[in-house]
Amino acid sequence: MKVSVFEKFTRIVCNLSINEVLDRIRDGYYREYVTYLRTILDQGNKKKYNEYKKKLQAFTPSAIYNGGRKEENFSEYSGIMCIDYDSISPDKLKGFINMIIALPYTYACFVSPSNRGLKVLVLTSSTVETHKTVYAQLLEYYQSELGIKADQQCNDVTRLCFMSWDPNLYLSTQSSIFPSSGMSESESLPTQNSTTKKMDDTDARTFYIKEMTVCINDTEKKVNFEEGDRNNFIYRVACKCNRKGVPEFLVRELLCAKYDLDKKEILASIKSAYTNHSAEFAKYAKHANSLTNKSKENAKNNSALEKAPLEDLKDSLKETPTIPD
Repeated sequence: MKVSVFEKFTRIVCNLSINEVLDRIRDGYYREYVTYLRTILDQGNKKKYNEYKKKLQAFTPSAIYNGGRKEENFSEYSGIMCIDYDSISPDKLKGFINMIIALPYTYACFVSPSNRGLKVLVLTSSTVETHKTVYAQLLEYYQSELGIKADQQCNDVTRLCFMSWDPNLYLSTQSSIFPSSGMSESESLPTQNSTTKKMDDTDARTFYIKEMTVCINDTEKKVNFEEGDRNNFIYRVACKCNRKGVPEFLVRELLCAKYDLDKKEILASIKSAYTNHSAEFAKYAKHANSLTNKSKENAKNNSALEKAPLEDLKDSLKETPTIPD
């Protein structure tokens, strides 16, 4: 996952992986200038602080750009979203941080340049088309969990996040990908057989992402995502997802967002897993067997299922991902 680093808001300095950016923030790359900014603000000169902060480098968490920071310069979407909390009193900052890092979707959290706010990074299953919808869902979730409103104006893909200095920056390699129903109008979850019941987008994405999390955790018990073994790791996760009946497009979307590996390599590993083991699709789908044993009364709730003979339905479910009511 790469992001673009800017200075003076529009001039691209470089593209870095998100982890390289976080390393800079934690290890003091911007320490001298951020300390200077905090001193100015502590002296009560907010106007000067705001003016000098403009000279601090910033990055675009949600995308990388070429030649500028306008829509026409857009190159690649990352799926990373940044939540911005401002004006937090110093005596409440530490407790608020502990609340944030306790949430399963928090990928990273660090103190803002002012030392009076927080930046929270979350990996999502969003696309560039659904970015604003998913961002709204993300804010709603964090507000319901924390009871504090975040900045509502940070929902643009082009939005910048200022660099900072925070030696206690929090980073989780085990964070979950934020599930959502933020799908474009033309997009829908694919089914492998016409007799499969139509799935609700929200339930389906939530269910499949939970299944993917299980697959990732199982893989991590045997293989580490590290140099020399990263492609093998992705391939193993994809194989498990295939057997769980997770749609290939969703696996591509989420693994590309979560792991810092060339996108082409990730896609090649996933395609290989799904192509070479196509006969195993949904072999271990969590709900396939239980659904075939439901009563006829439940089956009547879906016209497609009602038309299919029970034995044919059993056969189709072996190859089809299904979602419980």
